[in-house]
Amino acid sequence: MNIDDALVSSDDRYLTVVVRVPSAGPATLRGRDRTARIDSLKQHAARTQAPIQEFAQHRSGVTVINNFWIANAVVLELDTNSVSLEQLARVSGVERLHANFDVEKHGNTPGEETDSGGRG
Repeated sequence: MNIDDALVSSDDRYLTVVVRVPSAGPATLRGRDRTARIDSLKQHAARTQAPIQEFAQHRSGVTVINNFWIANAVVLELDTNSVSLEQLARVSGVERLHANFDVEKHGNTPGEETDSGGRG
């Protein structure tokens, strides 16, 4: 099991943990239109994230913050006095646990203006 060193070395009682589960394979998406691909990804995420959702429902100290069907991940808040990272890592289908991080939009730097080519 792959547990991020940043989580393991943290002294914080409450951790925000990203739980990664298997992504849908390319064969799942091949030959389908956009809507069918999106539906397939959502169905795959619901199926593979179900054990984590159930684990969180039946444990005090685990709260689901968000889930993502494209990345196929569940973000949890974990009270390490109640549930260990190792217990979470043993949930069926869990591939990796890592610390949460911010994702920024690719493109302009904050405060940078875009020149659309026209002048007012």
